[in-house]
Amino acid sequence: MTGLTLPFCRQPAWSPRERCGVSKPRRSFQRVGYRLSREGQLWIALAFILGLIGWYKKINVTLLVSYTMAGLLIVNAVLARLHARRIRSVREPLNPVFANETAHAVIRVSNRYARSGNVEVIDTLAGRSVRWFLHGGLADSREVLHQPRLRLSRGRYRCDPLLVISGFPFGLIEYGMTMLPDDREQVVLPARGEVDVEGLRRWLARSGGEAGQRRQPLRRVTSDHADVRGVRPYRPGDSIRWIHWRTTARRGEPMVREYDEPPSPAILLVVDPWLPANPSDEDFRRLEATLELAASIAVAMGRDDASRLTLLVPGLESMARPHAPAKNTLLGTLISLADVVGSPEVSVPTLNLRTARTTARLLVSSRPRSPLLESLSRQAGRPFLFLDAESPPPWYLSPSPTRR
Repeated sequence: MTGLTLPFCRQPAWSPRERCGVSKPRRSFQRVGYRLSREGQLWIALAFILGLIGWYKKINVTLLVSYTMAGLLIVNAVLARLHARRIRSVREPLNPVFANETAHAVIRVSNRYARSGNVEVIDTLAGRSVRWFLHGGLADSREVLHQPRLRLSRGRYRCDPLLVISGFPFGLIEYGMTMLPDDREQVVLPARGEVDVEGLRRWLARSGGEAGQRRQPLRRVTSDHADVRGVRPYRPGDSIRWIHWRTTARRGEPMVREYDEPPSPAILLVVDPWLPANPSDEDFRRLEATLELAASIAVAMGRDDASRLTLLVPGLESMARPHAPAKNTLLGTLISLADVVGSPEVSVPTLNLRTARTTARLLVSSRPRSPLLESLSRQAGRPFLFLDAESPPPWYLSPSPTRR
């Protein structure tokens, strides 16, 4: 929970067209109604007892106190309703996050009137609520609420409508409203591990390369200083060929050239989300490990240019195109991984032959011997490289090694 003192922005209740009577303003909230707090219940019980005693004993002062307590409860109900109706809240679009990262809630809050509004805004996702207490405010300003969420597991989570509650000024009775539901959802991608990009590039070059033929990796020997970013002190593992002898002689310590990293090769990544007919916990764990490996490779190879990454998940080809706000981004390309449920029968995806023959081709599977490997290689006319999450390559570090 976070207590804040925020100014609110005054916004018109209607647009100019609506003020002219062309159309009616669309309400942005749904009424919830009143709710007695625990203090309010005790308050009513005490007021009733005092009123009963005053009426039975004919004590006017006691009756006056009971009536005053009832009047304060009514005042609380009226003011709480006024404050709650002044505030409008809108949830910002949610970007996809990885399962090992923390999602953030972003809420925009505004006030239709110049008067202040004391409310509590509640945002609920997957049964977990984030609360903001907004105390007072001024006109002609705007605020955005931020709050980190707890980490979620892979999948899609529908966002509940935002709830605005006010118990101003005494907290005896609360009035709540829910904002109109939207289509917001939180997409949680598989957890990503660490990938040694240079090790992955060397492995691709040794195993298949872009053309699908075996070839030895070429050493980087160049005298073209256009590729040199600068010089830096020597580190263990640096090649002797990288030493810049003039700077070394002038500085008195080994200095090496630092080159710009070459762009990542285009890659075609196919995921085989296989599960047996009666899966066990170990089978589900193997599937998650497969998706984590695929997501890690995609992030490592598509960080420079997401358009050079093609991701295919059998059965989810129609969902490969991302939607806002992650459209045409790397995270948007990985959205289909959040929808994988696994199946004992995995169909062979249809490949774009031009893409399949000019890119590095990888098949990541949750089974040691995937029949898709031979089918995809025959369809493309080029061999696919196979990766099994149970036997990860040395250039990959799982995000959850304790589960292995």
